[in-house]
Amino acid sequence: GLLNVLVAIVDTGFVSAAASRLSLSQPAVSHALKRLREISQDPLFTRNGRQMMPTATAQHLVGEARDIMDRGSRLLKPQVFDPATDITTWRIAASEYALTA
Repeated sequence: GLLNVLVAIVDTGFVSAAASRLSLSQPAVSHALKRLREISQDPLFTRNGRQMMPTATAQHLVGEARDIMDRGSRLLKPQVFDPATDITTWRIAASEYALTA
């Protein structure tokens, strides 16, 4: 989403490089940057030659964005099942035939 775009532009310094990194088109990243600018009411980047330099607002937002993305990654990380320590109660239902077989 928008946070990924912000982080990618800060990391790469270029909209086209961020687009490549995110497997998006350059116009899609430009549109996302426009939305970020509208939401934050800040230009977010200034140009230094061709490279984009983050404003103080962008630097603050990217720190928060990285934290949110890290927490999301941990949330979605698969849990490891360890039967030796698992305390779940399991119930197995079977017909009488299955029990005798």
